[in-house]
Amino acid sequence: MTMGFQGVPWLASNPYAYPLLEAVHIAGIALLLGNLVLLELRVWGAARELPLPALARWTITLALAGFALIAASGLLMFASQPQELLANRAFLIKLALVAAAAELLGALGFTVEKHPV
Repeated sequence: MTMGFQGVPWLASNPYAYPLLEAVHIAGIALLLGNLVLLELRVWGAARELPLPALARWTITLALAGFALIAASGLLMFASQPQELLANRAFLIKLALVAAAAELLGALGFTVEKHPV
């Protein structure tokens, strides 16, 4: 008899659910990273005609939306095979890095709101 959460069977058995979640996950990654790269390019001097504070608020908002997509789709993908993923060291390292990135993104958003450039 196994104990603990066994996952969401319909998610693991539906042939379209997991690939759709992967596509949403990748779209979220693109939204997150694309907006942060855009902001970094502006900070480094590209497109100086764009006002940095307004661009920062816009890009960070979109990056947070991307992070929300990543988190939601990632949790659902995790729910399809929790035992296997929790036994995977690389997955645990990824979770630690995601937590660090979320903290950094939150701190960056707070900094932009409290101390506009």
